[in-house]
Amino acid sequence: LGMDQKYATGTSIAAQILPIGLLGAAVYYKEGNLSIRDAIFIAAGLFVGFLFGALFANQPFISSALMKKLYGIFLFVIGARYLFFR
Repeated sequence: LGMDQKYATGTSIAAQILPIGLLGAAVYYKEGNLSIRDAIFIAAGLFVGFLFGALFANQPFISSALMKKLYGIFLFVIGARYLFFR
């Protein structure tokens, strides 16, 4: 969409809250495929991770170009993990 990386990341996180998070969880809950207890623990970790990640990513020394490279490395590592270590 031609967005700056920091702008794209913030927009993506905001867009996921309602359509993916709440509505998806409602469907899984209705079908009996959701553990509220586990979801609370995961949500607590996500809260801390999003908070510190956002604070880190918005520091002046983190450029959009660096964020893009770090995200690419992250995706590569996760992809390699799924391909070779599972």
